[in-house]
Amino acid sequence: MPSLEHEAPLEVIRQQPDVVADLLRRVLPQLPLPTRVTGALGSADMSQVAPTQYFADTVVVLTDQQTRKPVLAVVIEPQGRDHKTKKVSWPVYLTTAIKANKVPRAILVVICWDPREADRCRRVIATGHPGFDLYPIVVDPRTFPSWEDASPYLTILACAAKAIDLGTTTGRDAVLNAIEQTGASHADTAALITIILGMADAAARRELEELMASPKFRSAFVDGLLQQGEVMGVEKGLQKGREQGREEGREEGAVTSRIEDLIKVIKARGLELTNAQRKLVTSCADPSQLATWFDQALDAKTTDEIFAAR
Repeated sequence: MPSLEHEAPLEVIRQQPDVVADLLRRVLPQLPLPTRVTGALGSADMSQVAPTQYFADTVVVLTDQQTRKPVLAVVIEPQGRDHKTKKVSWPVYLTTAIKANKVPRAILVVICWDPREADRCRRVIATGHPGFDLYPIVVDPRTFPSWEDASPYLTILACAAKAIDLGTTTGRDAVLNAIEQTGASHADTAALITIILGMADAAARRELEELMASPKFRSAFVDGLLQQGEVMGVEKGLQKGREQGREEGREEGAVTSRIEDLIKVIKARGLELTNAQRKLVTSCADPSQLATWFDQALDAKTTDEIFAAR
C-alpha cells in the first residue's frame, strides 16, 4: 500500500493542478512558460504507446490560457526509496507523456521527503544516446522553494513534502491558514486536514487538534465539516489521529472530486459543456463512469465524443 508520504503530494495536486505551475516558476525560473497557464490532470497511463505497462503517479498538463494550447506535461513522482527500475521507467514516462497527452514537451518532478533519497534521485540517468541524459528535477525538505509568500496550495504541498516544521507555531499556523484559504469543498478540506494530521508527530498533532478546535479555526475546520455530514471521520481524526478521518473523508469525497477533475480537464481542452451535459456530469454518482468520461475527455475534439459509448 502507498504510504501517506507518497499520497499526500498527489492529493494536493489532484485538488489544485495549477499548483504545479506555481512550483515550477520557483524551482525552474528559467523554464519558459506562458504568463498565464491552467493546470489539469492528464493521462498517467504510459502504456498507450508502449508494449509494457507504465503508470506515472500523476501527470499535470499545463495549458496556455491565451491560446488554449497545451504547452507542457509535468510528470510528478513522489519518491520514498530509490528503485533501480526508475532509471528505466522515468525516461519512458517523459517520452510517452508527450505522446499520450499531445504536448510538445514534458519534464519530470520528483518529490522526496527524505533528503538522502533525494540525493539518490538526483543522479543523472544516462540513456546512452549522445546528449540524451535525464537530470531529474528533485525537491525535498531542504530545497523546496520558500512557502512564506506562497499560494495556499503550494504551502500545503510544502507541508506534504515535509518542508514545513509542524512542530513550530509558525508552521502550524501557516498550514491551517492555507487550508482555510483554499476555499476547497468540505470533502477536500477533510482530506487536507487528514494529510496534515498524518504528517505531524504525536506532539504536533495534539497542537493542531487544539488549534482546529479553537475559536480561530473551529468554524472553518470542525463545525462546517460536521454540519455537512460529509466527513464523519474528521471528528474521530481530531480525537484519535489521521487514519479514521482520512478513510471516511476521502471516501465521501471521491465522486465530487472526480466530477471536479472531469470539468477541469474539459475546460483545459477549450471545450464547453452544454447544460444537459453539465447536468449529466454533476448528477453522476458512478466513479467508474466518471473515470471513463475523464479518459475520453483527454482525446476528444468535441464534448459529444466525451459522452459517446465506446
